[in-house]
Amino acid sequence: MASVDDLNLSSYVDYARVKSALEGAKDENDTFVFMDVFCGLLPLAESTSVICRKKAQKLIQSLLSCFDSKAQCMIIRRLFQMVSKQKVNVRMEPQVLALIIDMYRQKLDPHNPISEVFQTQLSQFYEQVASVSYEDMSSSVHFYTAATLLVEVHALYSFNVDVVRKGKQMLLEKFQTQLAEYSHLKSMMLKQTVTNGNSSTSSFEDLLNSKDVLEMELASLELLKFTLTDARRKVDDVLKGHKSANKTVAESNFYKINEAKRDKLAEFGRYTAACLPKFIQQVQFAGGDELELLVHPDGVLPVMAFLKGHHAAQFTNFIFACGVDVPTRQNRFEVVYALMSIRYNTRIRVRTDTDKIFPNRVDLLHIQWR
Repeated sequence: MASVDDLNLSSYVDYARVKSALEGAKDENDTFVFMDVFCGLLPLAESTSVICRKKAQKLIQSLLSCFDSKAQCMIIRRLFQMVSKQKVNVRMEPQVLALIIDMYRQKLDPHNPISEVFQTQLSQFYEQVASVSYEDMSSSVHFYTAATLLVEVHALYSFNVDVVRKGKQMLLEKFQTQLAEYSHLKSMMLKQTVTNGNSSTSSFEDLLNSKDVLEMELASLELLKFTLTDARRKVDDVLKGHKSANKTVAESNFYKINEAKRDKLAEFGRYTAACLPKFIQQVQFAGGDELELLVHPDGVLPVMAFLKGHHAAQFTNFIFACGVDVPTRQNRFEVVYALMSIRYNTRIRVRTDTDKIFPNRVDLLHIQWR
């Protein structure tokens, strides 16, 4: 009986019939009906025949596109689960799982209209991938490489950065630890093989073949090590950049008092009080770093004129005037004037209180600043 590799895939699978059956299956409710079709195509996708393998993989992609985004994601994750739990009979499990991981990775492209669903469920898919492990890493390099590239592409697309961190911890760090231990074991085996070769009764050809196999395995492991290191570097750069960006945003949301500028303002406030002791009753800070002068009602105009005309201070910009009525006080009206200094790049408040006979002096100040 001829093997599948010797057959034309079109004679093994009825394209039109399967395609026609899938036309009505558009959502996740119909996926389980067609899982047998996908499971039947997976052994063909690992065929030793290049033509058969390419056709099978193309057919899987074509049939997958007949479903909506949620159904496609469900099918891919279901196939991964079935293969990893050996519910689908395949000869090269790591290679088939690598194929499924690559299918998932291709759906993450932000330009792909269905990428949102795959991006949302990527955290759960990472958990599925992390649950798979092989003792013989040299024969399962394809699986580890595909999983590494999945995390790398995720980081480069820069979505769900917290999930990127999860992928780094669950996959990349785990793979690097496992690879270091496995490479050390293979290196010890190679040294032992070379040492035993000098006194062993085995033929030279057997020794050479064994040594060559170990060297080839170590070479493939070195390639995987490079892939892991490069992916880890890119992921770390993305996480570092995201952390710096968050730090900048967080810092910009909280106003920090400039102590040096505050000390200069305090010194200027004491200087002003010394120059106008008759009018300035108290010097204090409002809002943390806004200098505030409490003045007698008769001292509003002289103090404001001093602040505006002082060449070193240059409080030449009138910002606002506001007031509040406190009926229980003798001087029931409290008025605050705010000026802006070009030199200090900050505001100063002149606060006073007055009675109902002279409720404010805004009109006079308007004349002064005109």
